[in-house]
Amino acid sequence: MAGWREPTLLKRNRTGGTFRVVNHRDRIVRDPLVCGGEPVIKGTRVTLRTLLASLADGDSIEDILSDYTTLTADDVRAVIAFAADSVREDLPAPKVLTSLPRSAEERSLLAGAG
Repeated sequence: MAGWREPTLLKRNRTGGTFRVVNHRDRIVRDPLVCGGEPVIKGTRVTLRTLLASLADGDSIEDILSDYTTLTADDVRAVIAFAADSVREDLPAPKVLTSLPRSAEERSLLAGAG
């Protein structure tokens, strides 16, 4: 498929300043026999939905790690990367205007098209 890329998360190495790649496909799985097939962190029953809700509520990665001691910071970062890739795939491409609408009629048609 043209334009497809392996979903990844780039992370800055604190000591050397280089980047290393964490592939969220290595950390996130879907199994119909685990949590009804919802995506979970591999080897756990912790769902991505739970972790994303915690992040949305303002919990830090450290807060999440204290609540879910089997997880690592890279697990949580993989959840964020998974969500970012999912949104990128699901959002339609924005409409591109070739020129600005000139008349009131063109503006109202454009406003109703979204």
